[in-house]
Amino acid sequence: MKNTYEELFDEFLNLTEFRLLKHKDGTFSLEDQQCANLGDIENDRFTSASEILDRMDIYIQDYLIEDIEDALDEESIAIDCDWKEYGKYRDLIPDYRFDFDLLDMIINHPDKIDLNNCDYSLAD
Repeated sequence: MKNTYEELFDEFLNLTEFRLLKHKDGTFSLEDQQCANLGDIENDRFTSASEILDRMDIYIQDYLIEDIEDALDEESIAIDCDWKEYGKYRDLIPDYRFDFDLLDMIINHPDKIDLNNCDYSLAD
């Protein structure tokens, strides 16, 4: 049974259009559903969600951080911290609650994600 953070991890991969693959040796990889394979990410192998999230930093920036920053800017809210502390803005832009949930999972709870409980396909 999945915990909240594993569900959020699945949602993050769906949002960024990646599919998690499990290999015969027990490692995992990512398949880019957009077929971009930026930085040759599809050839990387991972053993934990933390490793995957570290590798996906550019996607975190593109899909979460930029949206939150744009929303804060639209509300004329000055950003006075690193993105890893953006949780303090959560109540100021309630429409972005899901983005903040994902950000919290990425920053504070990657160790609570068992990739074997997440949605994955078997690699060829």
